[in-house]
Amino acid sequence: MIKNSSAISTLALSLLILAPACGDSGGDDPDTGVVADTGIHPDANVPPPDAGRPDLGTPDLGTPDLGTPDTGIDGGTPDVGYDGGPEDAGPPPPTDVRVYGTVYKLGAYLLGNNELNANTNVTALGTFPLQSALSDGTGAYQVQLPANGYAFMWLSKAGYNPTYQKVSTTTVDLNQNLYSVENAWVNAIAAAHNVTLANHACNDAALGTCQYGIVVGRLYDDGAAGAVRPAGGVPRYKDVGQTIPAWSVKDNAGADWYFRGPYFLNYDGTPDAAAVASIQYNDNGNYRGGLYVMFVDVPIAGPEAIDVTVSVEYPNNAETRYFGPHTVKTFRNFGVTWYHLYQNANPPPPVVGDVDFDTQVYPLFLPVAQGGFGCIGCHTNQGGAIPAGGMNLYGGADIAYASLNPANYPQRVNLTTPADSYVLTKPLYEAEGPQNHPIYAFANTQDPGYQLIYTWIQEGAVRNFVPPPVSFYDDIRPLLYRPAGQGGVGCYACHVNGVDANTAPGGAYYGGDGNALHAVLTAQTPTDNGATGEAYRVNLQYPERSLLLTNPTEGVEPHPIKPFLNNADARYQLLYRWIAEGALNDTP
Repeated sequence: MIKNSSAISTLALSLLILAPACGDSGGDDPDTGVVADTGIHPDANVPPPDAGRPDLGTPDLGTPDLGTPDTGIDGGTPDVGYDGGPEDAGPPPPTDVRVYGTVYKLGAYLLGNNELNANTNVTALGTFPLQSALSDGTGAYQVQLPANGYAFMWLSKAGYNPTYQKVSTTTVDLNQNLYSVENAWVNAIAAAHNVTLANHACNDAALGTCQYGIVVGRLYDDGAAGAVRPAGGVPRYKDVGQTIPAWSVKDNAGADWYFRGPYFLNYDGTPDAAAVASIQYNDNGNYRGGLYVMFVDVPIAGPEAIDVTVSVEYPNNAETRYFGPHTVKTFRNFGVTWYHLYQNANPPPPVVGDVDFDTQVYPLFLPVAQGGFGCIGCHTNQGGAIPAGGMNLYGGADIAYASLNPANYPQRVNLTTPADSYVLTKPLYEAEGPQNHPIYAFANTQDPGYQLIYTWIQEGAVRNFVPPPVSFYDDIRPLLYRPAGQGGVGCYACHVNGVDANTAPGGAYYGGDGNALHAVLTAQTPTDNGATGEAYRVNLQYPERSLLLTNPTEGVEPHPIKPFLNNADARYQLLYRWIAEGALNDTP
């Protein structure tokens, strides 16, 4: 894997949704989230990759080695290095969770037939050591994975395209069905759209020979109808003349990347060569469809997988409709990535600088169940635990910073070469070789969480930066009461449009004036406390527990829409800052 110190240049790109470190709720048709960088792996007819030979190492005897850290993969053997702080005690064994379910055939599943797939190799990529299983005669599989993180499930079997599906773990067992893709199903789609599944000259001649990586998934709407449904009517072009594409695929440098499509399937997964927009079907209240396929160039010379950023933007009545941007991992050898795209409110702005540790970096370390990357799951002294690597992130921003202060820990936070910082390299998915972390957090260097931490280190990794205060009236209120196409985050559809204080979901009506909205957030008891039973929409003592943050964040509370993929979203962080600053009301 290339890990350079500038804004990172690999073919890796950013799109599909973010990764925790140390959770998708599962189900029959899961959101695949951020597609992990799986590195170089053989095709479907070759056994799963070697998990790697661990470094036998020498246990840490407590004697410094004059600053030379252990750079090997030691599978849990303590680091014999010394980085200016206390000796690294080595990570405790991570808490594992059981990930289990059934392997089905994707083409048959989309037709409405749950045909199981026995004797399928299932390998959890992005973990160390790699975990593998073989589905039994009933299609059932089971693996033990580290809690609080992401893994990428790689399915391989003769007669099927290599298939990749992301899962995320929290601290409880995960029932997750997986889908393997039949060769015949892929071939029928390719033939319908005159796509030849063979080696071909890359669209960029400098890249040599390419193969197609295939992305298959669903488009989902924003839940404005009361529930998230497969999205119909999402077009290939945004203009009547069909000359301006609505879909964008970018490489790591932000340049257009070559792909064929998108092609839209019938609601049952069969090809429809005439479709110019996604198809939705109301099957007696069970909405189906929203299916799309893209064939993406993947150079043979280079990593087996590349990341591309996929986004959709087009005018929809008086508003603009957005899907993504999401980072999608695409694989050569005609690997199929099963990945869903969700409608977003306005995409979050990119990281531009002046990163605040307490309200931007620290929330990234929170548990997966609070929208963070789950780092606190292993790097904690809670209950007398020994923090992994001697790095304790539990107990608040001040304690977390004490474990990352570059004056004491120059390897954890490397001011000279930020990209070499352990806080970035350890949880970064390994493109080649075994993972050097029990489970990964960042799919690639373009991950928004990675970029936030990188920018913070580049700016000096200080904690004394004081950002300007957040205005409730000018900054927070517009996010909540405006429509998505006018700068809102999507709350308008359910909490303003067509409802009042008596009929709004959970009793949360956001359509009043500034004072009324502030009272709803800070003084009104919610009638829907969600899965956690949190009693406050705005929790001043523990901002991350606020329903205002957890409800719209992916993988946390039940909620019709999830505009925030995780805590790295700039809009989430604006809300978090406002709460951390005291949730003040500056309404004129």
